[in-house]
Order: sequence, then structure tokens, then C-alpha cells
Amino acid sequence: MKPLVEESQTLIQAPIQAVWEALSRFEDWPTWSSQIKEVREVSQGWRFRTHGVELVDQVGVVRPKPSSQPYRLEWESVRDQPHNLITRGWIGLEPTPLGTRLTAHVEFEPDYPSPLVDYLADLWALAFAEPSKFLNATLNDFRAYVERRAPVGPGQPQPSVLAWPAV
Repeated sequence: MKPLVEESQTLIQAPIQAVWEALSRFEDWPTWSSQIKEVREVSQGWRFRTHGVELVDQVGVVRPKPSSQPYRLEWESVRDQPHNLITRGWIGLEPTPLGTRLTAHVEFEPDYPSPLVDYLADLWALAFAEPSKFLNATLNDFRAYVERRAPVGPGQPQPSVLAWPAV
């Protein structure tokens, strides 16, 4: 099966440096994401465990790739670590007059040790997986997290509604 490919954008009302710092702290991702259950550092990269479909979590181990562009995070799967998902992609940030535009490009495909299970997972993914919902939910969670924490300063939009911190 060809990899599933998703791309999405969001505008975050925060300075690019605040967005980059939050994006770069992988270990914090489960605290702000409703889709990501666990992130931990392993010998060759970072292990991500996300909510999958119907009782099966998706597990992928990724390592960052060098990028020649500033504020761009690229990754690829580490295949010799336990996983059931192969992924690669990038997240890019660019400043705008209203904050920071985040663009995410993700490619992924199921990867199981058994060819039969792999084939069934491919069929299941084609029929029931909704990767755009996953990606959009993750970006919405991230935007809300950064905007709650980001300082508002000169040149940054002022919040229109004051909110009490969650208890």
C-alpha cells in the first residue's frame, strides 16, 4: 500500500520562537494533545504512542532529520525499534503579521511483522482511518496550548477574551 499523506495548516497567535520551543519539547506533547498518549526518548530517537483506531494504539519511533530551513522539524521512522507504524514528514513554521503559520506534512503506513496482519491493517486504514481528523485535532490542541502560554507583546494580537486557568 502507498503511504497515506496528510497536510494541514494552522495559524498560532504567538511569536515563532515560543511556537518552536513548544514544538521542540517532544516529552511535553502528551500533556497538550488529546491524540498522543506517550512520548519517550529511546536509543535511536523518540517513541510516540498515539490513539489508534478500535483498541489498537499506533506506535512509531522517529528520529529527527537535519533540515537546511530554519524553524522546520523533519523526521523519519526508525524501523529496527518496536513499532506498528512507519512515518515521515515535516512541520514548518513561518512568521506572519498575526503570529506563526504552522504547516504539517505527514506520511504514514501500518507496519506489522506478519504480512497478513499488515495487509488487514492496510485495508482497515483505507476503510476506517481518518488521518485528517487526527492531524487537525493535534494541531488544534497544539495551537490552544501555545496560545495559552505565549506572552502577548508588541506586534502580537491581544486576546479578545480573558480566561481563568484550568483547575
